[in-house]
Amino acid sequence: MRIPPKLKRNATWLIGLAVTLAVIVIPLVLLQPRATEARDNPAAGVPTRVPETDHTNLLKGRYASGPEVTAACLQCPRRPHPTS
Repeated sequence: MRIPPKLKRNATWLIGLAVTLAVIVIPLVLLQPRATEARDNPAAGVPTRVPETDHTNLLKGRYASGPEVTAACLQCPRRPHPTS
Protein backbone atom coordinates (compact mmCIF):
# COMPACT_ATOMS: atom_id res chain seq x y z
CA MET A 1 0.00 0.00 0.00
CA ARG A 2 1.33 3.34 -1.04
CA ILE A 3 1.03 6.45 1.23
CA PRO A 4 0.02 9.62 -0.64
CA PRO A 5 2.66 12.43 -0.50
CA LYS A 6 0.23 14.92 1.06
CA LEU A 7 -0.54 12.53 3.94
CA LYS A 8 3.16 11.78 4.37
CA ARG A 9 3.92 15.52 4.63
CA ASN A 10 1.13 15.98 7.18
CA ALA A 11 2.37 13.04 9.23
CA THR A 12 5.90 14.47 9.29
CA TRP A 13 4.53 17.85 10.31
CA LEU A 14 2.43 16.32 13.09
CA ILE A 15 5.38 14.30 14.42
CA GLY A 16 7.51 17.45 14.46
CA LEU A 17 4.75 19.34 16.26
CA ALA A 18 4.41 16.57 18.86
CA VAL A 19 8.17 16.51 19.49
CA THR A 20 8.29 20.31 19.80
CA LEU A 21 5.41 20.31 22.28
CA ALA A 22 7.06 17.52 24.26
CA VAL A 23 10.33 19.50 24.42
CA ILE A 24 8.42 22.46 25.85
CA VAL A 25 5.88 20.74 28.11
CA ILE A 26 8.00 17.98 29.73
CA PRO A 27 10.56 20.36 31.35
CA LEU A 28 7.73 22.63 32.52
CA VAL A 29 6.02 19.70 34.24
CA LEU A 30 9.21 18.26 35.72
CA LEU A 31 10.56 21.59 36.98
CA GLN A 32 7.40 22.75 38.75
CA PRO A 33 8.21 23.88 42.29
CA ARG A 34 7.30 21.37 44.95
CA ALA A 35 4.70 22.28 47.52
CA THR A 36 6.37 23.32 50.75
CA GLU A 37 4.83 23.70 54.13
CA ALA A 38 4.33 27.23 55.36
CA ARG A 39 6.47 28.30 58.27
CA ASP A 40 5.12 30.51 60.99
CA ASN A 41 8.59 31.74 61.91
CA PRO A 42 11.05 32.09 59.01
CA ALA A 43 13.90 32.80 61.44
CA ALA A 44 13.53 29.31 62.93
CA GLY A 45 15.69 27.85 60.15
CA VAL A 46 18.56 30.30 60.65
CA PRO A 47 21.42 28.84 62.74
CA THR A 48 22.27 30.67 65.94
CA ARG A 49 25.68 32.26 66.22
CA VAL A 50 27.97 31.56 69.11
CA PRO A 51 28.66 34.77 71.03
CA GLU A 52 32.17 36.15 70.70
CA THR A 53 34.62 35.55 73.54
CA ASP A 54 35.83 38.53 75.53
CA HIS A 55 39.60 38.04 75.43
CA THR A 56 40.46 40.79 77.94
CA ASN A 57 40.36 38.24 80.79
CA LEU A 58 42.45 35.74 78.83
CA LEU A 59 45.31 37.95 77.62
CA LYS A 60 46.78 40.61 79.89
CA GLY A 61 48.73 43.51 78.45
CA ARG A 62 48.53 45.85 75.51
CA TYR A 63 49.29 44.62 72.01
CA ALA A 64 50.19 46.82 69.07
CA SER A 65 49.28 44.39 66.30
CA GLY A 66 47.34 41.27 65.53
CA PRO A 67 50.43 39.06 65.20
CA GLU A 68 51.47 39.99 68.75
CA VAL A 69 48.07 38.84 70.04
CA THR A 70 48.35 35.60 68.09
CA ALA A 71 51.85 34.92 69.44
CA ALA A 72 50.65 35.52 73.02
CA CYS A 73 47.63 33.28 72.46
CA LEU A 74 49.78 30.44 71.11
CA GLN A 75 52.03 30.60 74.21
CA CYS A 76 49.06 30.04 76.54
CA PRO A 77 48.99 26.49 78.02
CA ARG A 78 45.14 26.55 78.24
CA ARG A 79 44.32 26.46 74.53
CA PRO A 80 40.66 25.48 74.16
CA HIS A 81 40.99 24.42 70.52
CA PRO A 82 43.71 22.30 68.94
CA THR A 83 45.76 24.10 66.31
CA SER A 84 46.13 22.59 62.90
